[in-house]
Amino acid sequence: MNFVGDLVKSAGNIIKNPSVAGVNLFGTNVPMVPLISQRNHFLRMLSTWSGSIPNQFMWMVMIDRFPSAVSTQMLQKYEPRGDGGNIGNNIDKNYRTTAGYLYQRVAGCYFAQGVNIPGEQTGYKYSSVNKSRGYLGGMYAERRMDLAPLDIQFLETNTSFIDFTIRPWTVLASHLGLVARPGDSPQTGNVDPNNIKTNITIMQLAKTYQSRSPVQRKVFRFYNCVPFNIGGQNLATNGSEAQLINTQWSYTNYTVGGLPFVPIEEIIESFSAGKLPNIINGITQVTGIDPINKGIGMAKKILGG
Repeated sequence: MNFVGDLVKSAGNIIKNPSVAGVNLFGTNVPMVPLISQRNHFLRMLSTWSGSIPNQFMWMVMIDRFPSAVSTQMLQKYEPRGDGGNIGNNIDKNYRTTAGYLYQRVAGCYFAQGVNIPGEQTGYKYSSVNKSRGYLGGMYAERRMDLAPLDIQFLETNTSFIDFTIRPWTVLASHLGLVARPGDSPQTGNVDPNNIKTNITIMQLAKTYQSRSPVQRKVFRFYNCVPFNIGGQNLATNGSEAQLINTQWSYTNYTVGGLPFVPIEEIIESFSAGKLPNIINGITQVTGIDPINKGIGMAKKILGG
């Protein structure tokens, strides 16, 4: 039964029996006949995109930039070489591979296999009142708690993202520190070579329609991130499972956001009804960009037209 049908049926019951006119919208005055069916309404909301339960495995991690300071030269400058520098702390080749486009940009960080997004906590207390008898003290807020670290689990592979990227990054952070650098310029986007910090995006995705790409439903952005703790590794002769190594990251602040103002449910309905023009018009109205003309313009540039 649909929502309108529920209302019509309930209205008919009220007309037949005026004593139930006090029924509220949510149908809590049992055993009176409710205006709507709570069960039907709950199931109907589950069938909408906004009310659907998301898949927990649809997410990706994106690391904005990898510091240029993480290099064999810098590591051997600050750390003992041990063997004259022939092998010890020689990280450049694996660093360039694991931090490169294929492993970091196509679908986020390939090595990230798990994330624990930090919680949030603010302290509070009740004021003390002398001889208050039965009265309670007023409640007031205290300081916001320190930000908990961001935990990311990375997969161990032959090129070892953990030991050739994250480990030297952590070591060099202890030498270079977390202070602001003179070469940093937010206005121009320039970054000091010794800036060891980066930004990390955790993008959670949601399904839209069959054979269509998912969309971002929630995006966490962590700013000025630096790895400061790397979990140990256990080697065993009978080990057969993929090895995941936990890391912890510090950061200065974070933001959380969702989809831009796009009528996602209307777009999905248009897809299911085969109404492509409705989708194009909706995107154009919201963004001010005609996706068809935009695509033609990009193709002309590529083809030199």
